[in-house]
Amino acid sequence: MNFVSNHSRLNRRQFLTAAAAAGATAAFSGRDLLTGAPQAQPRNTRPIDVHYHLWSPEFMGIGKENGFKVNPGTPIFWDPKHTPWNLSKAVEDNDKWGIMGMTSVPGTTNWGPKPELWKRMARVSNEYAAKIRSDYPKLFGMWATLPMRDIDGTLKEIEYAMDTLKADGFGLITNYFVNGTDKFQGDEMFNPIYEELNRRKAVIYVHPSNLKCQQGATQVCEDRPRGIPTSHGSFLIRAVQGQLFTSGP
Repeated sequence: MNFVSNHSRLNRRQFLTAAAAAGATAAFSGRDLLTGAPQAQPRNTRPIDVHYHLWSPEFMGIGKENGFKVNPGTPIFWDPKHTPWNLSKAVEDNDKWGIMGMTSVPGTTNWGPKPELWKRMARVSNEYAAKIRSDYPKLFGMWATLPMRDIDGTLKEIEYAMDTLKADGFGLITNYFVNGTDKFQGDEMFNPIYEELNRRKAVIYVHPSNLKCQQGATQVCEDRPRGIPTSHGSFLIRAVQGQLFTSGP
């Protein structure tokens, strides 16, 4: 379907600007963007924080038992220098500031070499997030996490998260460590997962992640384009997003 006539072509920037303006007008007028009809007010009118991590006690226990680390020599979330995530404080803060937090643990499957642990960490995280959302429906939503390096395990977790837990969507990361290298979103390895998510019309949130050579592995970042510092790996997706909105036709 062609929404722009040959006599009135818009470049990408003009289209995005016009669409954003139309959307804002509709949002503030309380009318449907396409039909102009009055819209029913949503049940939740709180601002939504889509980047909101939680750590279940069981998840943290698995990590501690297996010595998972984020960077060389830096334990994750049980380091006494860090304040652990606390449910009662999270409830207090979200209620105080009037926000809803979309809970996620997007980095789970980059920790450790054992597929059974990836699946277990994803499952305990998703069940914990679902319980919190059920207990505090105005304060929390849920991005389910997936054991992406295990394709069959991921397909099963998608089914469980959507059909049983009723997840709002899924929290992924930009790259996963597979056989000593980085596999980015869009790699054909993940095609069965994308096909299932598309079939279910799932909502996806993508979180930046470090390159493998920043995680204490022996591999040097030889795969990255020459001249790109390793610290820039986590910003690649943001750069693409920026280009979509600022580039010419």
